[in-house]
Amino acid sequence: MQPNFEKIVHGDKLDRFWTIPNLLSILRIILAVPIGILLWMNTPVYYLWAFILVGVAYITDWLDGTIARATNSESRFGKMLDPIGDKVIAFVVSLILLIHGYFPLYLFLTILIRDLGISLGGLYALKRKNLMANPNIVGKLSTLLLGIILPLYTVKHSIITQQGVSWLNTAVDITVEYGSYLAFAFLIVSAIIYTVTFFRNILKAQDGGKQ
Repeated sequence: MQPNFEKIVHGDKLDRFWTIPNLLSILRIILAVPIGILLWMNTPVYYLWAFILVGVAYITDWLDGTIARATNSESRFGKMLDPIGDKVIAFVVSLILLIHGYFPLYLFLTILIRDLGISLGGLYALKRKNLMANPNIVGKLSTLLLGIILPLYTVKHSIITQQGVSWLNTAVDITVEYGSYLAFAFLIVSAIIYTVTFFRNILKAQDGGKQ
């Protein structure tokens, strides 16, 4: 369950950039712009469109990994672009919803601090130790949970929940509330796993460099 920090060997097929999975990851990053604009408008109709685009963004998250494995087109750029796309979408959506008073502060801070710490740790490992981290299963599950609750946060304030369908509104409210608690727990656990493994691999790399 722990992420392995793999040693980067330049010049092999994993150095390729122009692949369909990588283009999908880039598309996900670009989608953060119109999503942010729609959410900033803060109207039920725009929230519906934001929901659609957030859904598309997370579908690309599933597609890029699936296509990469199916076509043997995995790359190191993809391993960087994929989590960057996830983090950008999560940050943009949660920040703007927080500004409008629609997102819990505890979950936003957890997302922000965890992702910032992982990004800085990953950058250090890459630049100073020539190591790249692979995600742990708990981190993948936390991304999956965010991929469910973040779109639902936009649905909650869209025209969908203004149609008077009580069971649907209740289902959205319950899923958002308890999904947020669950996502918080998974984010914390994944951050702990990453931190422990980060220092373990960095120390191992230092010991190896002394031999």
